Amino acid sequence: MKLLWLITLLICLFSLNTLAQEISKQGIENIVKAAEQGDVDAQAELGAMFLYGKGVTKNRTEALKWYHKAAEQGHSKAQNKLGDSYQYGRNGVIKDRSIAIKWYQKSAEQGNASGAYELGSMFYYGNINTQNHTEAAKWYRKSALLGSKEGQYKLGRMYLHGEIVDRDINEAEKWFLKAAKQGSLPAKARLYEMTSEGKKEIASKKISQTIDTLLSLLLFFPVWWLIAGYLFNCSLKRQIIIAIIIFASGIVGLFITFACGGGAGGSSEMNSSTWGCFLPYMVIQNITLALIIFSGKQNKKV
Repeated sequence: MKLLWLITLLICLFSLNTLAQEISKQGIENIVKAAEQGDVDAQAELGAMFLYGKGVTKNRTEALKWYHKAAEQGHSKAQNKLGDSYQYGRNGVIKDRSIAIKWYQKSAEQGNASGAYELGSMFYYGNINTQNHTEAAKWYRKSALLGSKEGQYKLGRMYLHGEIVDRDINEAEKWFLKAAKQGSLPAKARLYEMTSEGKKEIASKKISQTIDTLLSLLLFFPVWWLIAGYLFNCSLKRQIIIAIIIFASGIVGLFITFACGGGAGGSSEMNSSTWGCFLPYMVIQNITLALIIFSGKQNKKV
């Protein structure tokens, strides 16, 4: 009895699968028929089907053919897709920025947010013939107003840095907030940086990096002592001693770095405990070099 039920179930599943395939096949045939009759949405859909292999074999040539037909009839998404193809040289076409701009502009003028953003980027990052920051700002603004989070973030950055437009922190914050609400991570980062807490953290990091850089130069590159020895007319013997101390200090510095845990975990920045080990060593090193130089100073012969 159980075996009979199992066989019946398998037959039903097979029949449903066959029916689904027939429905899918009929649906594809209807889309093809509608596209051939000039239905613009069907043409754009058929282009996507050939491009991604949805229900049909992938065929970039066919995809571009149907995208062109839809684009010529004013389908904004098809126009945007053609803009992508010509901008990056995809889907079997040769890269051509002028053609890409043409299709992006047609798409943007019909209210396609992605087309407006891409058009803005082409004017912003364009070559000597196509770069136009005024046009870039115009299309970035339009894309932002149409809801593009990329456009909103870009417009926010322009206001933040006073780039092309007048600097306006309030406007920058407004557009970053809109982009962040749509999930833009760069916009969220910019908003955090604009808060008092974020500003303090950035300032603290900059101060820490500056101190690290200065101390590193003082510790690992005291070659200026060797130069000072020469300028103060130290004897050759003392200059050799200074050079030896400088070389040895580098080796000792590396040992202290590993001994105190500096750079642990692949970090290039040394922690406070490491600098605590370094400071006494640095003081002794530099005092020693100074004493050698000034005690060995020779008067130049007139």
